[in-house]
Amino acid sequence: MTPGLLLFTLLQAAPAAGGMEFVPLGRGVSAPGAVLDLAFLDDQRLLALTDDALVLYRLDDSTPALEARLELSGARLPVRVAAGLLRVSEAENACWLLTNDRPRASLVAVEGRRLTPRLEADAVPWPGSTAGLRYRAGTNQLVLGESLFLGMRQEGLAVAEDGRLVINGKAEAQGLRVGTALAGLGALIVTSSARAPGPADALALIRAEGGLANLTAEAKVEGSIAALAARDRRRGALVVAAIQGGEGVTRLVSYAVRPRP
Repeated sequence: MTPGLLLFTLLQAAPAAGGMEFVPLGRGVSAPGAVLDLAFLDDQRLLALTDDALVLYRLDDSTPALEARLELSGARLPVRVAAGLLRVSEAENACWLLTNDRPRASLVAVEGRRLTPRLEADAVPWPGSTAGLRYRAGTNQLVLGESLFLGMRQEGLAVAEDGRLVINGKAEAQGLRVGTALAGLGALIVTSSARAPGPADALALIRAEGGLANLTAEAKVEGSIAALAARDRRRGALVVAAIQGGEGVTRLVSYAVRPRP
């Protein structure tokens, strides 16, 4: 069964089974630093952007195992809230990375178990934009054209300045507010909660159709969700969350997404 057909089957089964659910796959692993963003490179590899490095993981039984680490170099700018973004080019086996405390974006190639810097640019290339995507100086706000966002995904997903979910350039019709961590999962959207960062957060699974969004599943977590990545794989839909605990340690925790029994 192809991934797209698998996700369609999950969605069709969900109403009869009482909705969807997040199922944690173990306790996760500690991340080497504060995680700013997560992105799947492919079904078996995950990239994590921390405050000082780009880290490559291999997913063994859905648990991230460290494979490579690239220290970020260059002058750092003063910011009040650290923020970062990854944009993966799966066909090129590479990714663009952008942080708000460094003046330029970087393209990094994944060569086996090595992360190799390729080039730098003033902004991350973005579909439909000649100027690309960048951070507003000194802030955690992303600038795309004339608009400002607090979170962005290549799949046409974004979080507006006021926390509203934006889909394909339009604010969701009901004005749904979400957290700054989000990821696309086919016809579904995974987000953190809209509550202020603190000791408790929640994963939300949203199905958006016809300008309306419906909450399909929710799972409370202990800690604050800093970043999310989602992937519809042959073995099932998988979400990885970077969860920062009260002790300051960030853990990467994997969740299976499935119909509730």
